[in-house]
Amino acid sequence: MARYFSGGTDSTSLYDNRIQDLFVDKSGKLWVISIDGLCTYNPCFDNFNRIISSFELGDGEFRQISAIQQDQTNNIYISATNSIYRIDQEKTTPQLVFHNSDFWITDFLFDENNNIWISSNNGGLTYFDTSEGTSERFLSNATDNKSLSCNNIIDISLVDNSKLWIATFGGGVNLLDTKTMILNTNKQIAYTFRRWC
Repeated sequence: MARYFSGGTDSTSLYDNRIQDLFVDKSGKLWVISIDGLCTYNPCFDNFNRIISSFELGDGEFRQISAIQQDQTNNIYISATNSIYRIDQEKTTPQLVFHNSDFWITDFLFDENNNIWISSNNGGLTYFDTSEGTSERFLSNATDNKSLSCNNIIDISLVDNSKLWIATFGGGVNLLDTKTMILNTNKQIAYTFRRWC
């Protein structure tokens, strides 16, 4: 078994040893998210290429990278705190694609039209239309049984480009039909936990 660790300032090592996520892109490249930054694995030299530090995303302020995804045209994106950036390995500055200071992004994904679905901690679900630059939020409403069961969303997963599964922290699992934008909550679980969200 091989082990890989941060080598401090060694640019061919991990940024740090607190790994958040691993992601294999469509070309087979391994991406590693740690608390302090984003790296790719270099199999030719059995080491890592540092792509971007968490401090480089916020003008010297720390921005924790929480998720990584690839769009339909093979571009790589990361979320950091309350923003989503497109990563271009040939440029030094990532491109800001989405920002909302009202919530912390927990996960995101692309649908078949390259639009972004964004889950958040206490900010519900956001649909971002990348071609129009507009967004729509889905939030919990205690008086609306067809709303999200909870605004604290931990994970999302898209199945068959039409079923968005939404894992909440305390409100069970919700299902959104992305074609009709109709939300189906697991009422038995959602009603039990709605008071906490």
